[in-house]
Amino acid sequence: MEKIKELYSEYKEYILCLLLLIVFLLGNAGIFYYFSNDINKLKKEINNKPVTEVKEERKNNDKYSVDIKGEVRKPGVYTMNKDKRVIDVVKTAGGLTLEADTSANNLSMKLSDEMVIIIYSKNEIKNYLKTKEKEEKVLEKCKNDIVTNNSCIESSNNSDKKETNTKIANKESNNTKSKTSKNESNEKDENKLVSINTATKEELLTLTGIGESKADAIIEYRKTKKFETIEEIKEVSGIGESLFEKIKDHITT
Repeated sequence: MEKIKELYSEYKEYILCLLLLIVFLLGNAGIFYYFSNDINKLKKEINNKPVTEVKEERKNNDKYSVDIKGEVRKPGVYTMNKDKRVIDVVKTAGGLTLEADTSANNLSMKLSDEMVIIIYSKNEIKNYLKTKEKEEKVLEKCKNDIVTNNSCIESSNNSDKKETNTKIANKESNNTKSKTSKNESNEKDENKLVSINTATKEELLTLTGIGESKADAIIEYRKTKKFETIEEIKEVSGIGESLFEKIKDHITT
């Protein structure tokens, strides 16, 4: 026993250092074991969870949402693969109706996200053909103040593109007739201003961009309120800034 005490006294510092080293190693082993369990759990979660979620996320990134309207059997919003084209959306929407006319649409156009496709009817296309420029088709009539038909085929003369109303159906055959008569009498009446307070429907129809529906709207508006300035015509439904710019030099109160 005495010998042990002597040895302890002689090697006391070494023994303490050894004990501290053992405690240190045991502590590190415990910490490593604790965190290794957490890492293993995390690996399991990563391996199990994203297999489906990542695939789903990639799947969604490879698709576009496209809105198709007009002469198709099932109009609505469809989710399509990015490599699809307008014709594929038409097929997904049940195909064309018997009244459909796709001469204003580029069916081979690639899709884009939030794309709007409008398939017009035969009557809408027919009523929209211009008698003044027979060589130009309805292809330039794809833009309006509210919605753009993204599948329209652009006209060869992009600088002459004009803005129109949402639906081509509002343009009837009488509108094209009035435009014909207006073109014939342009040279005579180019300096004559049309009074928006007193003009007849026929006189209003001589203004560029004013069809029957807009002429009727102007007449209804002035029944309740007289136009004090020509700018007030923009308060009439369907007449925006672009149309006002076209007719402002040809109207008066």
